[in-house]
Amino acid sequence: MFSEEAKKKMIALGLELQTKLVDLIPGGKHVIVEGVGHGMHLEKPEKVIGPIVEMVKEIRSRERVR
Repeated sequence: MFSEEAKKKMIALGLELQTKLVDLIPGGKHVIVEGVGHGMHLEKPEKVIGPIVEMVKEIRSRERVR
């Protein structure tokens, strides 16, 4: 088991690395959903579907402008 301090450090490092990753992607977004595990798509599907729908709408609107 990890100590509470070690857990906090790992969480902070994970968030830092995720932020760096999203910054590499133009228009990238980092969404944090509290209270779910790796089965987020099953536990809170709306939190997955919503951002995907928004991304598709955004891409389609850019294509119409061309």
